[in-house]
Amino acid sequence: MISGGLAELQRELLAARDRREEVLREVLARESRARAGGAASATASSGPRTTNRPMRGAAAAPEAGAFLFVSTNVPGPGKCPPGLSGMFDDSCRDLLEVLPSAGTAAASRILVRDRDILGPYVIAYFRQNAALCKRRAVAWEERAPGGRLMDVDVYDPGGWRIGRDGLALKPRPCLVCDQPARECMLLRRHEPEDLVRACEILIEETRRG
Repeated sequence: MISGGLAELQRELLAARDRREEVLREVLARESRARAGGAASATASSGPRTTNRPMRGAAAAPEAGAFLFVSTNVPGPGKCPPGLSGMFDDSCRDLLEVLPSAGTAAASRILVRDRDILGPYVIAYFRQNAALCKRRAVAWEERAPGGRLMDVDVYDPGGWRIGRDGLALKPRPCLVCDQPARECMLLRRHEPEDLVRACEILIEETRRG
């Protein structure tokens, strides 16, 4: 049985996710209109595709750019623990500096910077291949101090999300163990307190540098 307070919080968290999706949809439509000189294409204006796009292979022609939705990945009902905002700002700055390929000009544009009950988030645009951008983002998540508490979703100009599966990359690891995070979540391998503690440790480690 879920208590009334927790049930209300869950509704608020779901509503915040819906609002974020709407913000992203509006950004993609606006940028599509700008690229088309005011005439938005039917595909891009329909918003983000939540299903991973099947990739065409390494030899495929690069696409025009990549949209990044960068947010935090904090377990439990408390999505904004102490120290998270500072960690996010530092991690975002590092991410946006390391993502461009060598020799890439005009690294990025910040399109949206905001926060809600889920925590802080940024929407940015990179003028480079979306699949390459996702590969570099995953590599950053795996090596950066705060990377395991960050979600970097990448979309191509048509609104298709570029997922790990489509690029044959290994699943995101759990915060507590090295198994896939989604698998641990579905099987409830860890106590909520263990996940929260792991999150607190990562924030503290990031703060110390």
